[in-house]
This record gives sequence, structure tokens and C-alpha cells, in this order.
Amino acid sequence: MSQSTANRSVDPGDLCQCDPLANLLLRVSKRSITKVVIIAVAVYSILIIGLGLWISMYYAKASQSVLSILDKREQPFVLFVYLIASPIAWAFYAWEPVGIANMFQQLTSNGIIGAGKSNESLSEFLARESLVFNRRRYLLFVAIVTIATAAIWVVGVTSSRNTFKFGFSQFWWSANPIYFWAVWLPLAFVILYMLLWIVIRRALAVRAINRVFDAFLIEPKLFHPDRANGFGPIGQYTAQISLLVVVAGIWVFLTIAYPMFFGQPANVKSDVLLYLLIYAIGVPIALVWPAWESHGVMKKARSQALESLAGQIRALLSTMAAEDLRMEVRPSRTDVPGARQRSSCLRALIGSASRRRPHNVHDEELPLQLERVKGKVELLQALVQQYKLIEREYRTWPFGTAVLSRYWLATIIPLILSITSIAVEIYF
Repeated sequence: MSQSTANRSVDPGDLCQCDPLANLLLRVSKRSITKVVIIAVAVYSILIIGLGLWISMYYAKASQSVLSILDKREQPFVLFVYLIASPIAWAFYAWEPVGIANMFQQLTSNGIIGAGKSNESLSEFLARESLVFNRRRYLLFVAIVTIATAAIWVVGVTSSRNTFKFGFSQFWWSANPIYFWAVWLPLAFVILYMLLWIVIRRALAVRAINRVFDAFLIEPKLFHPDRANGFGPIGQYTAQISLLVVVAGIWVFLTIAYPMFFGQPANVKSDVLLYLLIYAIGVPIALVWPAWESHGVMKKARSQALESLAGQIRALLSTMAAEDLRMEVRPSRTDVPGARQRSSCLRALIGSASRRRPHNVHDEELPLQLERVKGKVELLQALVQQYKLIEREYRTWPFGTAVLSRYWLATIIPLILSITSIAVEIYF
């Protein structure tokens, strides 16, 4: 095997060969996520905002009952969905294969992946795993789910009881059938297409991580700069999704509460409540699931390191206790007749040894005996300190407390706001 093959890392393009849209975005943007955001903002500004303005003004002149994109009740929602939420979804969709490739490259650089349990090298193993990402059945699944969801949604959104219409008979985006079917609907539901691909690629990345841990020796690095024993790239990849999760939570909240801002009842329907339930379940899963196998590996490594030291400490204590038994101790008045009082090994070996003489130890041997006792006590203290150090520095999760705090604080706020809105609608 050549050196170039051995050092070959996963290429983002290898992870999305059966996804034509991801391939197109990565080629056009040259794998720059900033350029992907710019492209998304341009597309939605022209095809959604620009054409939406033209359609709204056209039907306003025709005096038809169409909710205009310029309506103060529609405008904030439009700006959030199309100029903030949608570009963020595009960015994460394009970043996912790049993030997976970077994660494996950084794990390799950190040196925590050791020798393979077979003759296969890491680069060969990852090259074989990347083929799993390109199975065409994933594309078929994503396409079917997206189209089916869009069809179900179209049937529901045309209901005359839709609170987002604010009394109008039509939305600006549904007033013109050609625009609705050819422009708006594809651009709206391409977000679902992207989100499904994000979930699939994340699931396959978790599978690849687990298989790497099974196929190679894993060597956590104590005192690694990432403060996660070298597993930091997994934590970074996992927590990076937090912004997209928060945007999804804000979208759920606005779907429920937005009509309340303009005197309408909250949008509390079964499908919206399902969105809220999915979000509540998805928040912890999005963080814990990709890092779960890493948690198990890190926890096992920590337990093994602690048990090794604990075994040495127990063996030393047993030796010291055996020597303690050879110390002569006078019976106490309160002792059961024939019994001997036993002091703790440390007190017997240090304090008591200086005040009483062990059996069969001559005066000239006592200093040597005390020196051996002192050496064992110092060794015990060193082992205990090392045990405490290992217990503190060996991590069991690939991300730190600060990352967890930011993630939970950011993602829990939309959930609280949504539940509060529902409670206000029901009880007040």
C-alpha cells in the first residue's frame, strides 16, 4: 500500500455521490458553507420574496382576497422562514458531509485510533464505509417521504379554517397555480429533503464511528488539548447541529403562537402538536445519539485505568495489613478475653511502630523496618493521588460542560415558549 493511500482521508464528495443536489452545491460553492448561504439567500430573495411581491401587487390591483407578502402579519414570518431558517438549513445540509470528513480526519490526527484488529488500514476501512453513504435506496426514501409529506400538507393547508390566512381566502403563494406548483412548493419542501438527508448522513456517520471503535484499538489521550481525551471532534460534530435544532424549535413555536400576535387563536392542531412532540424528543437525541458509542468507549477506558490503579492500591494495602498483624498490641480491658486489638494499617505502621516494637524485630532492625513502612506509605499516597487525577481527567463524554450548557439552554427555550403558548390558549 502506498503512503498516499495510507494517509488518504475521507472526501466530502465521497459521502454524497447519490445525492445530486448536495453534489451540485458542493461543486458550485467549492465546499464553502458561506457561499452556500449566499446562494440560498439569493434564490429565496429572487424566487420567493421578489416574485411574491409581484404576485401580491398583481392580485391586490385585481381586488382579490389574497394575503399579501407585504401584510404586516405575513412579512415577519416570511423574512424568518425564507431569509433565516431556510439558508441555515441549506448550510447544514452542505456542511454535513464536510463535517463528517473533518471529524474522521481530526480523530486520525489526534492519534486515538490505534492499530486495526485485522489487516485492513484505517484509510481502507473508511473508504469502504463511505460506499454505504451512496446507496440509492436512501435517495428513493427521501424523495418518497418528501413528496408524500408535501401532498398531505397541501390538502391540509387549503382548509378554510387556517388561522394563518387572517380572514383572507388565499395566501400570496397559492394565488397563482403555476407559481405555487413550479416555484414555491419545490423551494419550500426542498428543506424537508435536506433535513431528511442530514438525519440519514448523521445516522450513517454514527454507524461508521461505532464500526471504527469495533475494528480498531482506541487509545484515549490524557490531557489532550480538546479536554475530551482526543474525542473532541466527535463532540464538535455532534453539538454543531444545535443552531439548526434551535431554528426548528423557533419554527414550531411560531407555527403555534404566531396568530396570537395579531388577535387570532393559537394554531393548536394535531399536526402542530406532533411537530412539538418531535422537537421535544429530538432535542436530547440530536445531542446524545451520535456521542453514545464514544461515551461507552471513554467510560470503559476510564474504568480500566482506575481499576488498574485500584488493584495496585488494594495489593499494597493487603501487604501493609499483613505487616500490621505482626505488630504486638496489648489487649484492651474492654476486649473479649483472648482477642487482640487491631489498629488501622496506616496508624500501626507509622504511629504505633514508633512506640512499640514488632515481634522478632531486634533494636538494630527497627529503623530499617520503619524505613520500609515509610516507603510503602509514600507509595500508597502517590497511587491515591494518581487515582484521583485519572478520575478527574479521564472524560466520559466527548464534549465539555460549557458545550452541554449552551446546547440545553438554547434548545429548551423554544420548547418552553411553545408549551406556554398552548397553555395560554387553553386556559386563558
